[in-house]
Amino acid sequence: MAEQATIRQQWSRELDDFARGAAGGFLFGIPLLYTMELWFTGLTVSPGHSLLLVALSILISFVFVATIGFRRHASARALDMLAETVDAVGISLVVTAASLLVIGRIGPGLPLEALLGRVAILLVPVSIGVAIANQILPRQQDRQGNGDDRDQHAPQSPTVRELVAAGGGALFLSMNIAPTEEVTILAVELSSMQIVVVMLFSLLVTYMIVFEAGFHNQARRHESPGLLQHPITETVVAYAVSLVVCGLVMWFVGAFPNGPAATTILAKVVVLGFPASLGAAAGRLAV
Repeated sequence: MAEQATIRQQWSRELDDFARGAAGGFLFGIPLLYTMELWFTGLTVSPGHSLLLVALSILISFVFVATIGFRRHASARALDMLAETVDAVGISLVVTAASLLVIGRIGPGLPLEALLGRVAILLVPVSIGVAIANQILPRQQDRQGNGDDRDQHAPQSPTVRELVAAGGGALFLSMNIAPTEEVTILAVELSSMQIVVVMLFSLLVTYMIVFEAGFHNQARRHESPGLLQHPITETVVAYAVSLVVCGLVMWFVGAFPNGPAATTILAKVVVLGFPASLGAAAGRLAV
């Protein structure tokens, strides 16, 4: 029994490390994911340049792994650092490919050379986020007690505070992306089924970041009372807040000219809701 418990703890730590790295990759890579210049450059990048970008990502990951450490406890052994580098780059590839696939920038109809180019370009910033997640995103035990102190001294309820933080984080990211043409292009090109996939992917990623990656106050979030404090309901409500914020921001910047159809408005809001929901997750982690 003790051996099985130890194995479960090891697997739990591994999953936390992987989820943590993926969260860093999403948070750092999402701004460039909505960059039209990146999409077009990916179509013209040669296979040789794609390999150089992958090599650069590996080098960046190795440097950060050697100096910061990817897992919970950094290792000084060369083989361990190489293994952690492989893990970090592997997570970066999954995050990059999944993000591009969900928003329809890669797929079966895209030539292999263009597919590799788009993945390779985005891989560099994502790999930085994955590699440094261990340093910039504090674990639950790294800030133990801070959340409890805040709960004792803050006049607002945990639900109100978290929803305000979610709205603030969503506003921060959506304001930077809403005025761009990329949102309109994606909303027009994505099918109804792809829009649904974007919604589900946004919910999955934000749930992973807030409740499964071992970040600050994760255990307290699981135990917190209240209708909106359950992990599932909090994730859904925070996402809904993100969508409302996106709708207001896009209306403010004039993204709905001439009274577009409801389906067009929904598509634009959901497309912008993906990065906004990541900002909302980051905001909730900060409180």
